[in-house]
Amino acid sequence: MNLKITHFTLNGHSSLPPFSARANDADAANAGSQTKSRRGYAGITSGARDAQRRERLIHAGIERFGAEGYAASTIESLCTAAQVSTRDFYSYFAAKEDLLLSVYDRIIEETLTAVDAAVATAGDDPAAASLAGLHAFAAELVRDERRARINFIEIVGVSARAELRRRRAIRSFVDRIRRFAEPLAAAGVIDGGIITDVRGVGLAGAVHEVLTDWLLGDERPPLDDVVGELAALFVSAMRG
Repeated sequence: MNLKITHFTLNGHSSLPPFSARANDADAANAGSQTKSRRGYAGITSGARDAQRRERLIHAGIERFGAEGYAASTIESLCTAAQVSTRDFYSYFAAKEDLLLSVYDRIIEETLTAVDAAVATAGDDPAAASLAGLHAFAAELVRDERRARINFIEIVGVSARAELRRRRAIRSFVDRIRRFAEPLAAAGVIDGGIITDVRGVGLAGAVHEVLTDWLLGDERPPLDDVVGELAALFVSAMRG
């Protein structure tokens, strides 16, 4: 939907009303303008329109970065996909990289929410929880392979800032491993070594590389088989 701004003009009159009447008319016009600004157009406030435009840009980022790649995507093509102007783009994002980071943050947030929900319903058994969490992680990403490509490929090497954001996401994954493992380790169910950063980062890195290899592969094995192998790796690491 192209955004069209209609310009209104006032017809001139051969004679003007008294100044006081014109002042009253101006006050009424200003009040009406302020009311319209609050209410927006077609019942949508300006704040809601801003949110809609920004959301369309997020979805356009997933579409373009995930299909064409970050480097090949231009701001113009992103705006076309989002049906916004380039002026609108710069109202929400300072540069293309800022949109990429917002897209990446959205993907990570939704993925970790799915992981948390899956692990919470799996109980305390390490094998069941590992399988549930990893299956949720993989399924949330590959339900739209464009999201998987952004997460595993497009975010890598963009800038130092993007790398810090990626490392923070990996740490979020490691923190979840630790929170799950700590009470089990305290109860003697699993080896306490899983709590260390080295082992946690190693497991997170294994998931990243295995799923990247699956995504780029010409002949992909069933994803459930891949997740099962990763879960077995997690259980082996937990039990020492």
